[in-house]
Amino acid sequence: MYFLSLFWFLFCSYGIGAGLLSIVREPDDFIERNLMRFGIGLASLLTIGFILNILRIPLDYRVFIGLAVLLLAIKIWLKTKSKQLWNFEGFKLNFYTIGMLLIFSITLFMYMKGSFAYPYLEDDDPWSHAIGVKYVSIDKTVLAGKGNVFHYIDPYPPAYDMLFGIIHQTNDSVNWTLKFFNALIISITMVFFFYFVKLFTESSKKAFVATFILAAVPAFMSHFIWALALTVPLMFVCFYCLEKIKDDSKYAAILAIVLVPTITSSPTHSAYFAVLLSLYFIGKILVEKKIFTAHLFGTIVGFVLSAILWWIPMLYIYGYRGMLEGLGLKAQSALNVAGTADRAYVFKDFISANSQNMINNPVGYGPIVFILFIISFFVILIRYRKEIVHHKVLIGIIFAVIFIGSLIFLQQTYTKFVEKRGVVPLPPGSVPFFQFFSDQIFLIMMLAMILFSFTLLVVLNWKLTEKKESHMVTLLLWSAMSFYAVHAAPFFVKLSPFRAWGILAIPLAIMVSYAIVNITTLIAAFFGRSKAIVSAILITIIILGIYFTSFVPKFSLNTSQWPPGGAWTSQDELVGYIWMMDSIPKNSRVFTFSNGGAVIGFDQFNCRWCANDVDYLVKGFNETPEQNYNYFKKNSYKYFLIDGQAARRFGLNETQNKLEKVAGFNKFRPVYTKGFFLFEVV
Repeated sequence: MYFLSLFWFLFCSYGIGAGLLSIVREPDDFIERNLMRFGIGLASLLTIGFILNILRIPLDYRVFIGLAVLLLAIKIWLKTKSKQLWNFEGFKLNFYTIGMLLIFSITLFMYMKGSFAYPYLEDDDPWSHAIGVKYVSIDKTVLAGKGNVFHYIDPYPPAYDMLFGIIHQTNDSVNWTLKFFNALIISITMVFFFYFVKLFTESSKKAFVATFILAAVPAFMSHFIWALALTVPLMFVCFYCLEKIKDDSKYAAILAIVLVPTITSSPTHSAYFAVLLSLYFIGKILVEKKIFTAHLFGTIVGFVLSAILWWIPMLYIYGYRGMLEGLGLKAQSALNVAGTADRAYVFKDFISANSQNMINNPVGYGPIVFILFIISFFVILIRYRKEIVHHKVLIGIIFAVIFIGSLIFLQQTYTKFVEKRGVVPLPPGSVPFFQFFSDQIFLIMMLAMILFSFTLLVVLNWKLTEKKESHMVTLLLWSAMSFYAVHAAPFFVKLSPFRAWGILAIPLAIMVSYAIVNITTLIAAFFGRSKAIVSAILITIIILGIYFTSFVPKFSLNTSQWPPGGAWTSQDELVGYIWMMDSIPKNSRVFTFSNGGAVIGFDQFNCRWCANDVDYLVKGFNETPEQNYNYFKKNSYKYFLIDGQAARRFGLNETQNKLEKVAGFNKFRPVYTKGFFLFEVV
């Protein structure tokens, strides 16, 4: 049954992707061609899901199989017609491709090992996702209407729960579905990132090194189950399509399709993606001095489609304030969105890489990686030292304007304190300039280096006929934005700063690859004919250093035992739920007076979203055992439970009295009674 789920996922993603890519000129590289069919197909599958949803067509896994078969058949027919059906041209397993596939495999092993290191779902978010996934798998829609109980669908962007809900239709375990496919999707990010960076930098070597860095740093993606795990890989699929437009303008149509789920999968990272996308265009326009019509067309169409398929209907149903509340933005400005784990960060946080870390969004990159990130800016200065001297006045004036403007913005939005219980931030702009400067000297120094490098490359690309590493302009914009985003907790303008660590990891990984490749090339140049060997040895030494200082702590963190969340009242209660998952038939109907997500997350069924069950959660607790029995039989519940969470909700004495009455009722048979009480409805 689990094999069927994997087959559905791979076949539908690949089939839809291969069919849609019939309209464009695909890459010559055989492996890239087929892996990116899967990536583009995965995003397109979700867009099709949104279209079916808005048309009220059930999100049934068989519908997607039919569409994949149809599109694949069209692809085969077109290939047969052009006599290219068995086209293995471009099949090259070069060192960098093999390296990327090895990184993917190691990453997948790490995340799978960690995900299945314990039987429960970690922390709190995954239990809520379990409810949404179960709902989509049964009701085959992501629409639930006003007053629904879901955290992560309707009006929350639902792409994550949609995908997992459809997959769950092909198996009997929501627990396995979330663990397995979450780990798989996070791991496949490495593939999409590699092919994007390969196009972006026009270098397979830099793409490979950047992919290794991204996979190694703790701050980029743990195996935590939440919607961000889907947004990030889709971001790289979108940027890949943007880069491919220069080869074939029809990729703009593909871009529009893959943009939809990227914008409708998570509030914070979909917003960060929109910012990265805007900076991508600003960087390209600054360097090329022209408007990229096809790129902009695909982007605008994608945003319009996402609005039509999700955001406008949600705005109509919930209104502006209702929609913001559904996104978790209660009483917050759109420019001032705090995160649950925000704090002020210092230099030590960036060079650290600890195995004891946050599990949802770990902190730190490791000492070697972050020092190389700083060195990358000096590499730029050294490479263009002659040009700096020649254009020093213009570079100096433009940099001064940008840097002073940045300082004014930072000081005017600085609030000094991170808002916590009992801590109130100061009014923006009220902190004296020199105090602000002293508090944020690390941020200011880093932004100065980034912005000077940015100014230098913009001036050179404007003044010189030959383009000078034009992609670096965009990369430096990303670096400046994301470095500020991580530090933004004591500022008014912010977007969940603790979640920005993974965003900063993207430009950081590419910048570090730039530093490594240039440094090793420069040193190796002194060795004449042996420079290739020397360069390889130097890169190997650096990679080993990064492995031990960044990846080893990351591996330890991601394969350790994570906590099950704050809802649990005792170890006995948790053990009881694990026993229930292993001992009674999967998807048995189990009623609970407390946490329906825990029942569903442990592979049993509870209609947490049904109106009558929601009402009965409170009313039923105060009814007699005979009335409970009649309700359970009427609604086909075979079991019901009382746990520590019920005691916390209704009170210890009331729960004890309830248990005594239930235990004395002969139509409820005790099944498990060790700190967690499970009864069979006879």
